[in-house]
Amino acid sequence: MVAGRGAQWVRVAAIVWAALFAAGCGDSDEVIEADPGLIDSDVGGAGSEARVDEILSGLQTAERPEGTVITLSENILFEFGSADLKPEAPAQLDQISEVLRFYGEAPVAIRGYSDSVGSEESNLDIARRRADSVKSYLTGGPAIDPGRLSAVGLGEQDPVAPNENPDGSDNPEGREQNRRVEIVLEGVTAQP
Repeated sequence: MVAGRGAQWVRVAAIVWAALFAAGCGDSDEVIEADPGLIDSDVGGAGSEARVDEILSGLQTAERPEGTVITLSENILFEFGSADLKPEAPAQLDQISEVLRFYGEAPVAIRGYSDSVGSEESNLDIARRRADSVKSYLTGGPAIDPGRLSAVGLGEQDPVAPNENPDGSDNPEGREQNRRVEIVLEGVTAQP
């Protein structure tokens, strides 16, 4: 789980304890409720840990030194050569939005990648536009602070599969794997 998550629970416990103490010390029978604004929306409010684990287990995730990385392939989000989200992309991104709300304080890096076909400049451009499209969607509602998210296009850097076969011929399956968007929950260790 995200570093500092225990601190959130301590804060919630302190709020509850203070409300109970104040109620016990007063002369009235008035019930004192904790101010909902003091409790982070991700603590039991935006989703449970079980729900987040369920979502993450259905996605391609990996633990890396920088945090939990969710990888979404191009064919889930975009048409080939486009940075416009496909009509079915919001269903996947809405689930990711739930995860981001659960980890309400974790910074999030959105990284766009491409295959090696085309110029380096055009590959960087489409990778950047795709990362920006994902960020725009995720921050389109009021629940996710845009300041938590950064988006960058990395183009053909860091391929996860060969773009070419050993004989130099095209590797369409490898290129497809390289056309992806990674969402990095920085500092989060999520074990679905």
